[in-house]
Amino acid sequence: YQRRVHGVKTECGREYGGNTNNTTIEHGFFSRAVAARYMGIIVQSWHGHPSMRVDALIGCTSVPTTPPCPFLKDTPLDDRTASSKQGDLSAAMLDAATGQGAWIPGSARAGEWQILDLKTVKRVAGVAVQGRHIHYQFVTKFKVETSLDGEAWTQTDGGKVYDGNDNNTTIEHVAFLRTVKARYVKLIVQSWYGHPSLRSDVLLACKEPTP
Repeated sequence: YQRRVHGVKTECGREYGGNTNNTTIEHGFFSRAVAARYMGIIVQSWHGHPSMRVDALIGCTSVPTTPPCPFLKDTPLDDRTASSKQGDLSAAMLDAATGQGAWIPGSARAGEWQILDLKTVKRVAGVAVQGRHIHYQFVTKFKVETSLDGEAWTQTDGGKVYDGNDNNTTIEHVAFLRTVKARYVKLIVQSWYGHPSLRSDVLLACKEPTP
């Protein structure tokens, strides 16, 4: 589907991924917050018959927000580790166009992971994922685990398998059903196209966690 705000297509007319079943609530984020009173949602494709229950995601403060809510952590390379890798992690960040063009695990198998260290406990709203620069390779399904100390891990949303990318260029924002407090965020590969290849970051909520 597409979205229009004040008659202007959001993100240059980008088509967003909708639902894959009739029960799960999917949260679709814009790349940046927009100021609007009205929002139109325009159906592009469907299963069975066009059918939709919908609402808007509102930022935490009056628009425009700086940064928008939720917002990308912009986790530096030094704060990332991986189960294995080809080359280094120099291209693991979103929109990176250097080195290998993404984090590429040493083997094409489910269970390979990358951990992002937020340095302090934050309220995490989700993650953003992207495929490999230039090469048509990307992660199509993944799980997420979070930790306060890097030792004990908890699956987000009860171990839900999230939809990842369907191409190697688009950044997909994947929201958890509820925010979680965490310092470490682990993205775990489940399936892929071509070869597991991932550029990623963490989506932080506006509010800091209470002690």
